Amino acid sequence: MGAGPFWRSPLFLVPLALVIEIVVAVLIYWDLLGFEKRAYIARNQEIHDTLPLFPDALLLETRTSTYYGDSQLSPAEGHRTSMTYRMPAGTAWGVVLSFFRNALTDAWEVHREPPGFLSLRRGSALVSFMLRTDGPAGSPPSDDFPNQYVVTVDHQHPFPRNPTAQPSER
Repeated sequence: MGAGPFWRSPLFLVPLALVIEIVVAVLIYWDLLGFEKRAYIARNQEIHDTLPLFPDALLLETRTSTYYGDSQLSPAEGHRTSMTYRMPAGTAWGVVLSFFRNALTDAWEVHREPPGFLSLRRGSALVSFMLRTDGPAGSPPSDDFPNQYVVTVDHQHPFPRNPTAQPSER
């Protein structure tokens, strides 16, 4: 009786099994990474959905960006989800930031507030509101350069640790 087809030989089946295991492990790993990112972004979206919408603002786009540790070679630390809105015509910039500041500061703590920007913090979550224009820097709202604001959400922002905090506060 002959040795049989070569594909039934252990010299073929053992390496084939090893290759299949590696491919399955890689696919599972990639899927887990994708699932983690999707879950992270979904949490960001949940927070966004609790925020008030500026009256008559129009959602233009939603984007997610990944941020890393010390370098791009580091694993992803998190994901920011940003929604860009067009402000209603004739809306002054300060009105938009005042709207969000007044609507949210009972539940959120002001983190930073430089001109044209507002960031709020609640626990590990960070929400920021930034005004921008499509026109030259500092240009007033106009039909040619419609103004926009961007809402950025990160439900698990890596805030710097407070070196002066007591151990129980860290």
